[in-house]
Amino acid sequence: MKKPYRKIIPLLIIIILVPTIILSLYQISSLNQSEKNIEKVYTSELNTILGSINEYVGDYITDWARETNLFVLESRNGNDVTFKEYVKKFLIQSRSINMLVTSDINVTSDLQIISNNPDTLPINIRENIKNILKINYSKIKTLIEQKRSGIRNIVAIKNNLIGNNVLIIFLLQLPEEKNEICGFLINPENFIKWNLSWKLKSITGNEFVVAVSDQNNTRIFSTGEDSSATIEQQANINFLPGYTVNILLKGVTISSLVKERSIRNLILISLINLFLIIGLWFVLKNFRKETELSNQQTNFVANVSHELRTPLSLINLFSETLVMGRVKEREKELEYFKIINDESNRLSRIVEKVLRFRSIEENKEKYSFTTEDINSLIENVLQAYSYQIENSNFKIRFEAGANLPEIQIDKEAVIEVVINLLDNAMKYSNDRKEIIVTTGLEREFVYLKVKDFGLGISSANQRKIFEKFYRVQDGLAKDKRGTGLGLTIVKSIMDAHQGRIEVESSEGKGSCFTLKFRSNNV
Repeated sequence: MKKPYRKIIPLLIIIILVPTIILSLYQISSLNQSEKNIEKVYTSELNTILGSINEYVGDYITDWARETNLFVLESRNGNDVTFKEYVKKFLIQSRSINMLVTSDINVTSDLQIISNNPDTLPINIRENIKNILKINYSKIKTLIEQKRSGIRNIVAIKNNLIGNNVLIIFLLQLPEEKNEICGFLINPENFIKWNLSWKLKSITGNEFVVAVSDQNNTRIFSTGEDSSATIEQQANINFLPGYTVNILLKGVTISSLVKERSIRNLILISLINLFLIIGLWFVLKNFRKETELSNQQTNFVANVSHELRTPLSLINLFSETLVMGRVKEREKELEYFKIINDESNRLSRIVEKVLRFRSIEENKEKYSFTTEDINSLIENVLQAYSYQIENSNFKIRFEAGANLPEIQIDKEAVIEVVINLLDNAMKYSNDRKEIIVTTGLEREFVYLKVKDFGLGISSANQRKIFEKFYRVQDGLAKDKRGTGLGLTIVKSIMDAHQGRIEVESSEGKGSCFTLKFRSNNV
C-alpha cells in the first residue's frame, strides 16, 4: 500500500510552494522596474531641493528689489540726502551688495551710483555700467514689455567689465507711467557665504552634501567635506550666472542606493522562500514521522496480539488436554506441564515488557541502585536462562574480564537489559547458533558485549532500532515476531544509568551490542 505522506507531499507543493515560487519570481522580475521608479523618486527629491534653493535666491533678490523700490518712492517725497542715507544703511545690512545704480530708461548721463565705499570703486565704473546696460538693452526692453503686461521681472547680467560681480537690474514701480532702471552690483561669493549658506545648511541631510561651485568648478562653499562624495545632481543658480549648486551623496550614488535596496529585497525574498522550504520540510518530516509512528503502533498492537495469542493458545490446549485426562503416560504429562510453564513465563515477559514501557513513557519508572559486580550478574543470568538457551540449541560462551571494578546499577533493570539482548541474539540468528558475552574495562567504563552471528542490521536500520515500536522490515528479519519495545526499553534503562549502548553490525554477519557503565573508581 502506498504510504500516505507520498500523497500529501505533491499536494502541499502544489498548494503552498508553487504559488510562493511564482510570486517570488514575479517580485524578482519587478525589481528592475522598481529600481527605475525608486531612482525617479530620488531624482525628483533632489530636484525639489535644488528648486527650493533657487526659489530662496529669487525671494532674496526680489525682497531687495522691493525694498529698494520703497527707498526710491520715499525719496520722491524727501531730499536726496535722506535717500542716500537709506541706501547706505541698506548696503551695510545686505553686505554682499557693493553699490546701487539708478538710471533713466535711455541710459543717458543721468546715471547715479551710491556706495558705502566710493573711493574703492574703479574710476571708470560709471562708464562700464552704462556700456553694460546699453549692450543688454534688449533685456531692458523685455522688462518694459513685461511691466506693461503687469509682470515685474528681474534680470541678472554677468560681464567682464564688472569682474566677478553680477549686475541685477529691474524697473522701478513708480506712480507715474515713467520707466526708470534700478539695480545693484552683487558679489556672488559674498552672497553665497553670507546670505545663502544658512539655507544650504538647513536642508542638508545625513546622506548628502550641498556645495556651490563657480564657472571654473572651484568649490566656493560646502556644507560638509567628503572626499568620497560624488556629484549626483546639480543646477545653475538663478541670478548668479556661472555658479552651480551641487548635491553630493556621501560615498554612494543613487544607482548604488537603488541597487543596494534591490539586493536587500532580493535577499529578503530568498530568505522568506528558504524559511518556507525549511518549514515545509519540517512539516513533511514530522508528518512522515507521525505517520510511521502510527503505522508502528498499529503493527505493535498486531504483533502483541499475536505474541499473546500464541502462548495463551498453547496453555489452553495443553491444560485442557491434562484436565480431560487424555494423557496416560507420566513422561508425556510432565512434558505438557513444562510447555504450559514455559508459555506462562513467555506470556509474563511480554506483559512485563509492555508494562515497563508504559511506566517509562509516563516517567514513572523507579530505579534502586546498588553496588554490583558485572561478572557475577552475568553468570547468574546465564544460569537462570540456561534451560531456554539449551532448549533452543544455542551455545553461549562467556568471556569475563579480570579484576573489573564494581558498578552502581539497578540489578533487576540491568538483568532485563541482558535478557532482551540475549533474546534478540537468539531470535535473529541463522544456522550458527552461537552467542559470545564479553565483559571488560575501557577507560572509565565497564563494558558488556553481546555478540551473535545472525542476520545482522543494515546501517540505515541501526539509527532507528532504538525508536519505540520500530521493527526491521527488510530481509529475513521482517518475518520475526516481536513487540518493537525491547531495544527501546534497553536504551531507556541505559540512559537512566548514565551509560551508553552501541551497536556494530553488518547484514549477514551478525551484530554486537555493547553496554557501557561508569565504574565506581571514576
